Amino acid sequence: MRKMAGLTQGQLAEALKVNPAHISHFETGKRRPSADVVRRVALYFKVSADVLLAVEDPKASRVLYSLIKSIDKYQQLWYNMNVLITQKWIK
Repeated sequence: MRKMAGLTQGQLAEALKVNPAHISHFETGKRRPSADVVRRVALYFKVSADVLLAVEDPKASRVLYSLIKSIDKYQQLWYNMNVLITQKWIK
């Protein structure tokens, strides 16, 4: 997900408030993230921890992440449209 989001390991580490080496270790399998780090990653990418923990297949992970980002984009468009409609009705 990090690569698909266009983030470096350092950028993700900064956002999660962890050492950049931890990100490398998690990605290479040298180390497992704590439950707290899994929670922070899930919140950052707006996915459930289940998605992070259950998806072993990178291709499936990419598909899920793309789907989540598309849903997020359409939710934002829907929100913006509702704001515009509300503003027009108030005038």
